Amino acid sequence: MRVGRAERFLARASPSRVMAPGGLTRFLGALKIQVMVNEKHPLRAASELAQAGRTAEAIDCLEAALSLTRSDKERPADASLLARTAGLHCEVTGRLPQASRYYEEAIATADPDPLLLIALASVLWRSGRADSARSSLASAESMAQSLSDADALKMVANIRAEWASDDR
Repeated sequence: MRVGRAERFLARASPSRVMAPGGLTRFLGALKIQVMVNEKHPLRAASELAQAGRTAEAIDCLEAALSLTRSDKERPADASLLARTAGLHCEVTGRLPQASRYYEEAIATADPDPLLLIALASVLWRSGRADSARSSLASAESMAQSLSDADALKMVANIRAEWASDDR
């Protein structure tokens, strides 16, 4: 259950709705998401959910925490980490369009990091968006050069070699 729906469901929760078939399960799921968001450590909660094989709930938990920061002019330092982690979970579960949105959010809120651009490029490539992927990879390479990040430059070279064998 997505966070917005969870909040609406909780707001409209009545005994008859909760006792309807599937209502109790939905109510408890919505309540659990709200509790995880309200606790101080959404990354820890998401990690525990993912380790338990409940990746969709982990993503919901991270999304809920991120949604609390989106209206802030000065976003908290951990907003980028929340978005990066959500992107990773989405990528692992094959939700590539959602992963790219989270990676873009992480890039927008983080200090310069070529690894985020590399992750975005990879997701874009696998989504069939070759031109956007090449652009992200070029940005990652440029950033890695300016930061003298040899590891990131090596990753860029490896990805380019891999893509060269994949005709797109």
